[in-house]
Amino acid sequence: MRPLAVVSLLLGLAAVSSVQAATLSGYVRNAANGEAVDYATVLLQGTRYGAITNAQGFYSITQIPAGSYALSFRCTGYAARSQEITLAEAESRSITVELPPEAIVIEAVEVKAESKDTILEPSLLTLRTRELTSVPKLV
Repeated sequence: MRPLAVVSLLLGLAAVSSVQAATLSGYVRNAANGEAVDYATVLLQGTRYGAITNAQGFYSITQIPAGSYALSFRCTGYAARSQEITLAEAESRSITVELPPEAIVIEAVEVKAESKDTILEPSLLTLRTRELTSVPKLV
């Protein structure tokens, strides 16, 4: 009877730990022209789950526990977007978002340089006739 109890306990633990996580994937596009936005950050805020888009604007986040999340999309040069989502156990959802381009405003940068009074003089090279015969020629 004892081995049967151990097997039952292990099967029960396996059933509890077999909760399947959700997957979230999709594309991030430029709202102005529809082109892919590469290297955009896609995050489930307040968690350790996130991804960065590839050259085609694709992202995929796996092993997400079921629940409600704030999903954010950010990339330099674009306005950030966020939306609330709820994921069910073992759900696979695709979310594509368009980010509008946004100018980055910075303060003026002033570059200063000091010049030194440098005098450039032409150089002088003296060659003998026999040295001239060994100099490469342009054809």
